[in-house]
Amino acid sequence: AMVGPARTVEFEATAAGEDGTFDELYEVLDQRISGQVIVAAGAEQVVGAEWGQILSNTAERVGASGVKRPRFHAASF
Repeated sequence: AMVGPARTVEFEATAAGEDGTFDELYEVLDQRISGQVIVAAGAEQVVGAEWGQILSNTAERVGASGVKRPRFHAASF
């Protein structure tokens, strides 16, 4: 089970080739977030994969207890 305070990250859909979609997530993953659950809000708007093994490993390394993404079950670390 995943337990901890929610840390919501807002994803924004951008036009192809534009930067910035993941900036807020990168800022969160640059911090120690021990025990928090990352909630990926708005990720259903992002075309393509918004989460994968690299982000999961990074989130676990900085102390997240799990991640909740639209269209997918929550995953705990």
